[in-house]
Amino acid sequence: MRQRLSLARCILHDPEVLILDEPNSGLDPILAARFNDFIKDEFINRRGKTVIFATHNLDDALALSDKVALIERGKLLYFGTPDDAAALRRVMENAAADGEGLDI
Repeated sequence: MRQRLSLARCILHDPEVLILDEPNSGLDPILAARFNDFIKDEFINRRGKTVIFATHNLDDALALSDKVALIERGKLLYFGTPDDAAALRRVMENAAADGEGLDI
């Protein structure tokens, strides 16, 4: 309910840019999917708004975005379209293979 209230407060004034930081954290998978559909259908497709969506969930990022950036410890490791998902996964695998893991 807090997530829904936070979203309602954010969209009340119909902003041109909506910045969401881990909006699906604490939501069950069904609510997270509904939330993602709402953001994509209502804000991106219907209203043409810009949504900046920070997440640790690659599937969410690929499903919602027309551009994806992978940032680790302040460094941009990848920037591209969801169509380049294979390239993004390679970047993630290479970063994880350095022995320290990938801390996004």
